Amino acid sequence: LPASWSEAEPARRKIRIRHLLTMTSGLTPYDGPYKGVDYAPVIFAQKVEVPPGTVWAYASAPVDLLSYVVEDVTGRKLGDYFNAEIGSAIGCAPVHFPEFNGHSGGSGGPGGGARFVSRELARVGYLLLQGGAWERNGRRGQVVSRARVAEFTSWAPSLKDMPGEHPRNSAAEPRPPGYYGLLFWTNHTQQSLGRAVPRDAFYMSGWGKQACVVIPSLDLVVARLGPDQKLNEEPEFYREFFARVMAAVLDPAPGNAVPAAAKPKR
Repeated sequence: LPASWSEAEPARRKIRIRHLLTMTSGLTPYDGPYKGVDYAPVIFAQKVEVPPGTVWAYASAPVDLLSYVVEDVTGRKLGDYFNAEIGSAIGCAPVHFPEFNGHSGGSGGPGGGARFVSRELARVGYLLLQGGAWERNGRRGQVVSRARVAEFTSWAPSLKDMPGEHPRNSAAEPRPPGYYGLLFWTNHTQQSLGRAVPRDAFYMSGWGKQACVVIPSLDLVVARLGPDQKLNEEPEFYREFFARVMAAVLDPAPGNAVPAAAKPKR
């Protein structure tokens, strides 16, 4: 990030990339408004309210700060980097990332996040299901390291017992730090997606209850698009929706061992 950012407030020097990834940066949790706002100065203006790594607070600004980091390290905008290094490797059509002040939006920002269609979003989910590997033209290659995929899509133990605000896109669920990862959500407590969904599920969740859910124990990826602002305030939506998905996927016929199929892999 620009040196002027940390020079303006020395406390920012204690913020690490992991803090931004786990929503524990300590910065004011800015999550809008976006319309009519000069966004870049806004995200750089957020102050350190609490020491990094002590409080969980859902926000979009930290993710957009990460987009600057990607751009600085790779020399490419986040959207260009994704399309060249990940999207093209898995046969994904170019994904449009809205921009602000000449930079790719990593999260909320003006115009929101990346513009996926459901099939292409499911491709990303399938890449994660395969531990970052992808087979194309008869050859299997590692697009993202298996260790990195496992790290991002698992609950972050550093969040244990951490106080946290209720994130808007989880409909004010209690104790979100109990099942958040590194920009991913998990179902390891079976609170977020419900008891019908195996504990090993992890997912991306967007505005209006858009989601890409990966369930390794069932070899399953579910992509749901179509935002609805009202659903942001419906805490039961994911649990009811995915209970119906599970009922459709798991055959309840005698002899098909539904309970065993729903258990996570050890």
